[in-house]
Amino acid sequence: MRLTNVGRTITLEHTPGLHWLVGGIFVVAGLIGLAAPLGMAADAGTLQAWERLLAASMGIVALVVGVWVCWRSPRTHAVLDLQAGTGRIERLGIGLRETIEFPLEGVEAVVLDHDRDDEGGDVYRPALRMCDGRTVLLSPVWMQHGAQDAVQALAQALERPVARPATSR
Repeated sequence: MRLTNVGRTITLEHTPGLHWLVGGIFVVAGLIGLAAPLGMAADAGTLQAWERLLAASMGIVALVVGVWVCWRSPRTHAVLDLQAGTGRIERLGIGLRETIEFPLEGVEAVVLDHDRDDEGGDVYRPALRMCDGRTVLLSPVWMQHGAQDAVQALAQALERPVARPATSR
């Protein structure tokens, strides 16, 4: 997560490249696993029908997992224009193109959402708590590093407090 503060404009960018890399590996493995028993492998003709079905099924599962990982990890670009008093968050991913616009005067607090990953490690994601009670995620992707510093810098620039987590997984 990268935060830049130039003049009176704050830009927050998060590109989950490692998520995309892992997802891409699963997609490639799934395509190979799907194509190999259907004739791509040199010895595909020696496989029994149930062996082909099993191998193709594993390929489909790997393909679906890879697409799911990439789908759940959109690129986020947030621009907070302090001069104009507006915020704009753009998310771009597989099947997703989302733009959220909001007035900065409607931001009540900056939130550092916290949870634990599957191995018990801390993961975070930055969010804004709006005066109307909504929570606007600055990035929907949970991350281990970078979110803490971004939240502190954002709270200071917006002159808002850092609040307790508003959402949970």
